[in-house]
Parts: sequence; C-alpha cells; structure tokens
Amino acid sequence: MSCTILLPKDIRNKGKQYLLDRGYHLKIGRGRTEEDILADIADCEGLLVCNDPITAKILRHANRLKVIGRHGIGLDNIDIDTANQLGIAVTNAPFANVNSVAEHTIALMLACVKHLIIMDRNLHMGNYECRSQLLGCDLSGKTLGLIGFGRIGQSVGKKAAALGMHIIAYDPFFPKDQAPSNVRLLPSWDDVFSKSDIISLHLPATEETRRSIGMEQFKKMKTAGWLINTSRGSILREDELYQALEQGVLAGAGLDVFETEPPSPDNPLFSSDKVIITPHSAAMTEEAMDQMGIEAAMGIDDVLSGRKPAGLVNSPVHSIQ
Repeated sequence: MSCTILLPKDIRNKGKQYLLDRGYHLKIGRGRTEEDILADIADCEGLLVCNDPITAKILRHANRLKVIGRHGIGLDNIDIDTANQLGIAVTNAPFANVNSVAEHTIALMLACVKHLIIMDRNLHMGNYECRSQLLGCDLSGKTLGLIGFGRIGQSVGKKAAALGMHIIAYDPFFPKDQAPSNVRLLPSWDDVFSKSDIISLHLPATEETRRSIGMEQFKKMKTAGWLINTSRGSILREDELYQALEQGVLAGAGLDVFETEPPSPDNPLFSSDKVIITPHSAAMTEEAMDQMGIEAAMGIDDVLSGRKPAGLVNSPVHSIQ
C-alpha cells in the first residue's frame, strides 16, 4: 500500500506501526494550524488527526484525500458536512478511551466530595485542623445523574454503582428496554437534575447541545450538589456555572473541559476553591493513547482497503462497501 497518511501531530508508536506494517508512508506534518495542514496535505490519501482543525478549506484543498481517522471520539473539530459532500470518509476511535475517561470522571467526583485538593493545600500550609473544618461526604447512597448514556456514561454508571451510588440517566437515543437493571432512565434531563446529588455530563458538542446547561438546570437539583464535565466544554454556560458556585446553588464542580481551549488563565472558575480542574486530560493515559492511535489507524486502513470501518461516523457521497 503506497498511500501517504498525514499526521499533523505525531502520535505514539503503536498506531504508526499499524500503518507502517501495512505499507503506508507516514508524513509527520510541520504543525497543527490550518496553514500548516494546507501546506502538507496535497499529496495525502489519509489524514490522522487529534484536535487539529479540519476545515472546509483544508478538505477542498486535499484533492487526494479519501479518509480522516480521528484519534479520539469527538468530531467537533472536523467539518463533517464538507467531508460528506466531497466523499471523504470520517472515522473515530469509539472504544479506545471509554475506561480512561470514566475513571477520570469518578476521580473528579471523589476529589470534589472529599475536598481533596483544598485539604492538600491547607495541609501544605500547616493547617492540620482542616480535617475537621472541611468535612467531606460519601458517594455511597448518593444519586448520580448521567446526562448522556453512551459508552462512557454507561461505564461511569457501572463504576459508580460499585461505590454504592444510585444511578439515573437521560439519553433520548438509548433504548429504554436495554438499560441495566440498576439504572433508571428518565424522560427528560430536568427530571435527572431534580433527583440528583451529582450530575455527570456525557454529551457530544452539537448545535443543539451548545451552552445548553446552566443556572436553570442547576437550580433544579434537589440539594446544592456537584457537577462533573468530562465531555465537551461548549455544552456548559461557564458564566452561569461560576454564578451558581458563588451563590451556593452548587457545592462544587469538577471540569476537564472548557468553552475555550486552552482556557484563559483569568477564567473566573480558576479562582474558585469549589472547582477542581484538569486540562482536557481524561483520555490521556498510556493505555488510551495507544489504543486511540490503533483504532484511528484501523479506520484509515479499512477505508483505503475498500472495507467499511467499525468507526465510520459520516455518510460520504461515495459510499464505502
């Protein structure tokens, strides 16, 4: 196979080796901006991307491009409509980071309800009495509301149930009769917010979900609970989240994603002791990074070899047999 695959950003060896073993030529790009990718892509049949912006301009310039393999799950950085029009297949890695993101979600929950970060800071400053000044609470017996019940939401629910939590969820696309026996699917996310102690968001970034969750939903929670977001920052109204924390509508939040990434250092949420933040790193474990590269490479090889990939996410004009 003499096709050339562009990687605007280098990835770990296992994904690259998968392609090299099948005869592909790999081209490590000069950078991740639109200008860099435009300069590199003209002679490439495949494109393996992380969060790089794959715009309509890039796709129309890439005359030989047949497939984009997404190193991850989210697709908001790729112009899917234009890819469809041009007959370019888009695949992702739907299984690679499920466990890693789910574990990170549980870690943020525990860190929030146990006040781990602020206790660490206090003890470093010599305040041992923080142990009685900042009482945490148990997850066991609390109700976890999952907004979105795809693979990651399901994995979070399974892990949370093992900690003794009650699990409720909202997902209009999940068949109600296929829900696990210990998960109660509710008809709206307002119902989930009103019955939850902790909310965990697992929604894709779409026009419908953009800035769809804010003060209106927070006020519906039965107590001043916690919000966890390891999906996409654009689904939250960050300004209203900050207000909810300042006004005591919410007890705390654990965020791995932000409306703007990288976030501005003067983001008000960064100054709040009620917020625990990580840099969109939930999927960035050794295991997940290896598997994301392999699954992205598999999708590219499937398309260029004439097979329909398991991770195909669009409907290109020229259908794949």
